[in-house]
Amino acid sequence: MKFRVKVLERQDGKFFAITNLMFIDHTGCEKAGRGRGKTVEDALEKAIRNFLSYLPDDRELTADDFTVADPYDF
Repeated sequence: MKFRVKVLERQDGKFFAITNLMFIDHTGCEKAGRGRGKTVEDALEKAIRNFLSYLPDDRELTADDFTVADPYDF
């Protein structure tokens, strides 16, 4: 499994980033990291920070806590 981030340029010249790795929260909801920015780097950094914000500090994580988007999407 590889951690990837797709960055797309929007029509307004800004950027949107999304992670292929998704955290499955306690309700079963899949949460991918997302970020928007004026530059590729800004959107990338925000997406990674957003993804990391979903991860709990109070327990050990396992592979069952994650899922991956279809590789053809990335």
